[in-house]
Amino acid sequence: MLGVVLGVTPGAIPGAMPNAAWAQPADTAALPAAMALPLRVGRHPGFVRVVFDLPPGVTPLVSARDDGLSVRIPGSVLALPAHPGGGVAGWRVAGDHADLSLTPGQTAHRMQMPGRLVVDVAETAVMSQRHPSLISARPVRGHRSPPPALPAHGRPAEPDRGVTEAASRPPAPPPAGMPPPVAFPAPPSVAPATPASTMPAPAFVATPDGSILLPFAFETGAAAFRRGADAILVFDEARPVDVAGLPPGNPLAGAHVQVLAGATLVTFPLIASRRPLLRHVRLGWRMELQDQPATPAGMVLTLADGHADLAVAPATATSGQVVSVPDPLTGGQLQIGTLRGGRPDGHAGGRADGMGAMQGVNAERRLPDFTLLPSWQGVALEPGSDNVSLRPVVAGFRIQSGRPDGALTLTARGPDPDMVGVALLSRRFDLPALPMAALSQRLQAATDAAASAPTGDRGAARMVAAQAMLALGMGAEAQALLALATAEDARLIADPQMRSLSAAAALLAGRLGETAALDDPALLGSPEPASPKPASSGLAAQPAGQDEMALWHDLRAATVAAAAGRAVDAATADGLAARIALLLSYPAPLRDRLLPLAVAALADTAHADVARRITAARPDDAGLDFARALLATDSGDARARLAALGQSSDRSVRARAAVALIEARRAGQEITAGQAADALDPLIYAWRGDGREGALRLHVAALRDEAGQFRQALALLRESADPALAEGWPDQRDALRAALASTFAHALERDRTDPLPPLDPVTLAEENADLMPAGEAGQAVASRIADRLMALDLLDQAAGVLTHMMEQAAAGPARAELGVRLAGLALDRAAPQDALLALSASNAETLPQPLRDRRTLLFARASAARGDLAPALGALAGIDPATHEGAAAERLRAELLERSQSWPEAEAAWSKVALRELPPVGPLDATQAALLVRVAAAAGQAGDEAALSHLREAMLPRVAAGPAADTLRQLTMDLVRTAADLSGGIRLRSTLR
Repeated sequence: MLGVVLGVTPGAIPGAMPNAAWAQPADTAALPAAMALPLRVGRHPGFVRVVFDLPPGVTPLVSARDDGLSVRIPGSVLALPAHPGGGVAGWRVAGDHADLSLTPGQTAHRMQMPGRLVVDVAETAVMSQRHPSLISARPVRGHRSPPPALPAHGRPAEPDRGVTEAASRPPAPPPAGMPPPVAFPAPPSVAPATPASTMPAPAFVATPDGSILLPFAFETGAAAFRRGADAILVFDEARPVDVAGLPPGNPLAGAHVQVLAGATLVTFPLIASRRPLLRHVRLGWRMELQDQPATPAGMVLTLADGHADLAVAPATATSGQVVSVPDPLTGGQLQIGTLRGGRPDGHAGGRADGMGAMQGVNAERRLPDFTLLPSWQGVALEPGSDNVSLRPVVAGFRIQSGRPDGALTLTARGPDPDMVGVALLSRRFDLPALPMAALSQRLQAATDAAASAPTGDRGAARMVAAQAMLALGMGAEAQALLALATAEDARLIADPQMRSLSAAAALLAGRLGETAALDDPALLGSPEPASPKPASSGLAAQPAGQDEMALWHDLRAATVAAAAGRAVDAATADGLAARIALLLSYPAPLRDRLLPLAVAALADTAHADVARRITAARPDDAGLDFARALLATDSGDARARLAALGQSSDRSVRARAAVALIEARRAGQEITAGQAADALDPLIYAWRGDGREGALRLHVAALRDEAGQFRQALALLRESADPALAEGWPDQRDALRAALASTFAHALERDRTDPLPPLDPVTLAEENADLMPAGEAGQAVASRIADRLMALDLLDQAAGVLTHMMEQAAAGPARAELGVRLAGLALDRAAPQDALLALSASNAETLPQPLRDRRTLLFARASAARGDLAPALGALAGIDPATHEGAAAERLRAELLERSQSWPEAEAAWSKVALRELPPVGPLDATQAALLVRVAAAAGQAGDEAALSHLREAMLPRVAAGPAADTLRQLTMDLVRTAADLSGGIRLRSTLR
């Protein structure tokens, strides 16, 4: 097998760099650079990361071994990086295979993300010096060896030989044909390790009450949270544990156990709405899965003095340690704060079995410098930069910055612009501009009131709590709470306030498909008492509360426009500019979510001065940087700002800025349409799943169409129109279908005026047979493609192309047209049976009569070629003689009757053809004279003297002298009486041939 071997030096010191240079294998170095797929290696605290960049549409094949894993990326050629980084010992690489070998004391965790495969090799050399048996060559997943007995002290009586042998087993030899490894000098040796057999790996144990015992030390802290569809348990002790003792149906039986430096991760799929409940006991931690779980006790978040504090209830828990773990969703790092039992004697909160209640973060909290993820226990922090750190304190945890001033970005923004007139704007929602602590207390009070309210009044109390959530920028949470309220009380579904709040929460949560109520005239024109407005306000008098509804209506329109990549209309811009003071009066969490959208929408309208005033008054608001770039009057300054935003931590801003920068270069004619499409294509994956992605896909396809890259444009449009993918942009499905048809039509038109390379139209038509036009246009395209192949003497390929096009086309006229063309080609190739099969496969119940007649003619020709004259003649009888196809049918019928030597019928058929095609008077040309010869021949064979006499006396004088006249004279003379008369028959047969 061909491959690459990545070895990690045992005992590698974090941050150390090897002294040896990397060597490039000759077979890879000789390959063209365009074919190479580079590997990337990065060094991070506690692990080495290997990144395989994947070609579009390619799925890597990964297989694990005891000493590492093998990776194959079909259709690629792997290339080595310039240097190893970290403690990498060597490589083996060839072709599309890569082998990653791990030395004892290392673990590997792989993550597949869009466009790349990531393999993290954890460095656990320090731990391996103390307890080598605790280090496995890879995470333990579903080990099925018999579980060891668990003695009273909670440790297995016998060592797990599977783990110890795997750790001591030498690396597998390289496969045949693999290049030799690239070796690097090992770092200084470490102290001798304890024998592997002295420290067995403990196992998970299922208890009789249905819970699971996780055998960690009593002082070990734990955290639990959800990421994607998985539950993740984090323990601040590095200990490999075995799941062999669990029954097959247990959720943890297939858990993924990963040992990191100073931590152990347990990941398992979450079942429905169940969540793990952890209890601290003397033997470690006990876990059970709860159905319909109650909300865990929430930590209190306090933002003050440039840092954030998370307080726990000391009666039930104390803070543990902070460990760094990989994020399975993003590939980044999460900082996890663990919790321990409240009292060292194990009687926390009055319970004999440990921690009485889990404490976590009930809802996601986003701040400029960090994000707190929801957790069942402990703290899961996603830092916004490398400067943010989480550390335990006496009362819980503290989030602080490593910047020189040591402060997080928690303070309010700069002064707002002129707020005159805000008191005159009517409001519908209760969104007071309070400090974060007051907003949090307000939410807690509203939640408590809703929980304690009588069932009949709970809906109104939940609407109050939902408004408190909106004030904190918690759109998804508010929408979920309102959905719960309407589920319990159906009367609230039609309540105007409920509908307004639900739509606003959906907009804040980014769910445009659930915001239709913001366009409802019944909500925009509520019969509430009107509040007068002065004419200078720029607004018409509206009912009370409708200013706020109109603001959210305009925010929805701005969101839709941004998703489609276009500017807002004039009415939306007028509304946003007139009510911007109302938006600026919102509490900071909500305002900071909505203001960048509104200001960016105004930047490209007649109200750009409003946007400039707001950005000038808020110079430190990074959320407005994109609007500042749009407002820049100097193109160089605008591009510099957009380029800087390309490094923003906000994915949405980063993606929009990158697209805007390329569009600016395209507008300045610095790049062509094809170059712009190549630059924009990777950005499709920078922001996924909504109308903005759909709009960018349409734009890239249009650029490729303009550049003449029709195949790439059609492939992108087809991918974008796939139902599974197009769910993210349902309002653009019609535009995608129209773009498919127009791009294909443009390609055909371009080929007609400026022929494409010989096989390009063939490939286009083959891949897009369903877009073939019907009628004569479709027949012309098929004929042109077939003619190109036949001109290259590729008759079989022409037949194959037409067959594929016919099979891909839907039943109907287009498919029938292709069948006609394919049957004609088969007859030209002397394959009548193939012609009949093509006609049968392309048949349809309802077809235009001219098309049906053409198919009948082909059927008659194919049947006659096979010697079946009876069905051929029967089919021709059904064609109307008065039509164009009827004339061809009469001529074909005469030929078939002549072939069957049915002379009287043949004479009559040829006579009908002559009456149709010959003028009544005047001379006859050579073609018309040949038709008279066919009539005379049939009449002579039938012995019709009267017909022969008429031809001799009336028609022969109209034929000019020549071979046709001589033949006609011989055929119409008296019957043969001497041998000399036979010469006329010989000449007749020669003429007929």
